[in-house]
Amino acid sequence: MSMNPAARSTARWRTDSRAAHTSPSTTATRGTVSRDPIRARKLPAALSRSWSITDRPDWEKAMQDLLAGRNIGGDGEVVLAIRMTARQQWGVESISMSQWLDCITQWCRTSGHSAEVEKQCRSIAQRVGRYESRFRADGLIPPEGFVTSMLAYDYGRAVNMARWGFLAEYCGSVVAEQCILRASTLARAKYVSWQEFSASYILGRVIRLDDDGYNSYYQRVFDGHRILTGHPDSPWRHMQF
Repeated sequence: MSMNPAARSTARWRTDSRAAHTSPSTTATRGTVSRDPIRARKLPAALSRSWSITDRPDWEKAMQDLLAGRNIGGDGEVVLAIRMTARQQWGVESISMSQWLDCITQWCRTSGHSAEVEKQCRSIAQRVGRYESRFRADGLIPPEGFVTSMLAYDYGRAVNMARWGFLAEYCGSVVAEQCILRASTLARAKYVSWQEFSASYILGRVIRLDDDGYNSYYQRVFDGHRILTGHPDSPWRHMQF
């Protein structure tokens, strides 16, 4: 079933807002994907340097990985899922770090994973716990809140990847639009609010890049979060997720 023009325009607005969070330098345009000739000349080299993308098949593979949530890596999602499963099975709102680590150890050993995988998963959980404490202090999540997924990091970047692919002429406007709409659909199936999406994106970013430094990798997206949640003209304040 094709999407009517009004629905498509609304979906583009939503994904423009997601792209604005993932990259403040991205220009959000209402209801269109357009080529900027200056950026278009620079993008192939940038994509090659940052993503090892040199042609259309490379771009298609990168886009498929982002939409499938494969770029962020599976260990983090598994670790978060273990915590969620424990909460649901025990009928509690939260579990302690020691309980979470015990659940991870049990899952790894029951699943036949190596000691190295167990160590890595436990390390991710401990890093997540530290970042969530920082998120609570900064108001990214509620005082008793936590992050349930990091897939927003891939979905948000998929929106920009669609635009970059179009600008670099690795895809046409129709394909770029389809990828953007697919990212929007996936995000809305996983998250219920801009705030939840944002916290998920930020956690994915810092787990990948920040190395517990709370430096520019964190501060840049946190500043973006504050603007998008607090500015009276922000689309996040006026548009349903």
